[in-house]
Amino acid sequence: FVGPGWSARVDMWFDESRVVGEADGAGKYAGADGQRALIQEKRREDRIREVHDVRFVRWMPTDISTARRRAALVDRFWSALRRGPSNTA
Repeated sequence: FVGPGWSARVDMWFDESRVVGEADGAGKYAGADGQRALIQEKRREDRIREVHDVRFVRWMPTDISTARRRAALVDRFWSALRRGPSNTA
């Protein structure tokens, strides 16, 4: 994704539905720089949403730790994929 003065990569991209999938791990938000990393990540996501009109589905390792949690994550993805871009919900 590209915007004025920035570019960003995402973990997964579903073009037809305009859905981004992002895997998160607590490690990148830990330690002294964790708060700064979290704020930067939120700003990055906001820029992508605003400029490209996309939906995000985020998950962490705990979201795939059991069959029930994996099924719930799949349901979240299907819901976002069916809705498509955020301005057409």
